[in-house]
Amino acid sequence: MKKRIIILFVLIIAAFDVYMLFIRNNNKEAEYHDAEKPTYATDDTYCNQEDVKERAKCLFTIDRIPRVDISTKKALDLTYQVWNKDITVSIDNKKIGNAKIKTRGNTTYQAATIYGAYNYKLKFDEDVNIFGFGSNKKWVLLPNFIDRSYFRQFYFSNLGQLIMGDYFSPEMKYIELYINNQYKGLYLLSESIEEDENRLEGSDFIVQLEQGRLWRLERGSDKDYFQIDDKSLSCNINAKDPDVKPVNTMYTLEYPDSFKEAGEEKTNNIKSSINDLINNARESKSLDSLDLNSAVNFYMFDELFYNSGFGSSSVYLYKLKDYRIILGPLWDFDQLGLSNSNSGFNRPPTCDNNLYRYLLTNSVFRKRLKEKLIWYKENLADYSIDVIEELRNNKVLRDAVYRNEQLYHTWGNPMKDLSVWQNSGIVKLKDWDEHLDFIENFMNGRADWILNHYGSLY
Repeated sequence: MKKRIIILFVLIIAAFDVYMLFIRNNNKEAEYHDAEKPTYATDDTYCNQEDVKERAKCLFTIDRIPRVDISTKKALDLTYQVWNKDITVSIDNKKIGNAKIKTRGNTTYQAATIYGAYNYKLKFDEDVNIFGFGSNKKWVLLPNFIDRSYFRQFYFSNLGQLIMGDYFSPEMKYIELYINNQYKGLYLLSESIEEDENRLEGSDFIVQLEQGRLWRLERGSDKDYFQIDDKSLSCNINAKDPDVKPVNTMYTLEYPDSFKEAGEEKTNNIKSSINDLINNARESKSLDSLDLNSAVNFYMFDELFYNSGFGSSSVYLYKLKDYRIILGPLWDFDQLGLSNSNSGFNRPPTCDNNLYRYLLTNSVFRKRLKEKLIWYKENLADYSIDVIEELRNNKVLRDAVYRNEQLYHTWGNPMKDLSVWQNSGIVKLKDWDEHLDFIENFMNGRADWILNHYGSLY
């Protein structure tokens, strides 16, 4: 009898140990859920419905396209990153403020020097709230030019809004731009990625991955940059050259404005934060320093929409005070959905994004990613096709697109200087419907294909 009691007692202890191990493992996976979510100080009122489907309808509704007028006292200096002062900005003939303006962008600036569709940054003297996006001094005017469809940036940026959810990503709206009463085309007015009031307020730092983009720094970046120590997967932009040696990944410092402003201690903390994150991911150590949900959302956006610049540039990471490193905000939407087929993974090549490579071997990341893909399939996959057809039949947008095309004449034009950024099939498309068909054919069944082949996603 005594022996039976001892055996029973041992079994109870063993069962308790197994139960506690189960609880600990569950808590380890749940720890990413339990941390307090980041919050953003914002007065945004534009399409802020909580229901994702209602918000989607709002984001893609186009009843009219506002006219934005830039008035200057003298001709604009279009030199890269040179500010033009003393300008006024009006929307639909109503003045909204005084500002200064400069050209910006990387690929888009190079194209603009040849074809004329410049990318601009506006900085107002005082905060202005445009279209209910929230109050801010800095705004961006993006040309719908490089991708030739005059559609990709608007379409994919809004889908990105829905995927990122509570995480900040710049909102965009179609406008028609006039400079000194001269029509400049169909643009997108966008929020700017800034550490400012209502834009990531309380950020500890913002950095941008600029891997393989040495030309940007050589041309004279006004941002300080640093390199992480992980050389195991990095390479430079000419990765196929057998003489190429691995190089460290580069990050530009977006906020604070410089290492000098940050100070030596903060600068070292920023560098070590990024280094620790990459190295911990590589070595399958704790990812406590990463907001995993933001990484899942960010990765799914790039993979689902086949971002041809996958992880190589315009990848932002930021950290709010007393919070984890967050991937985002999303940026650069004109080179998404360029594939001829909805099949195939767009996993970052070795020279593009080490962090993604490492995360894809992490079981918690993969599980969360699959859950998010299923969420997209159930909530947005069908709508993403329907909205293309809705906008195809939107006379307001169609008329604006054709006005823009009459100015730039991109359809069916080889435009050799842009061919490096374009799928050869897209170059041959001759009208807007063919461009929309191309995007729709890619999107139709894309989520299903990824989910059906998910086991191969490494």
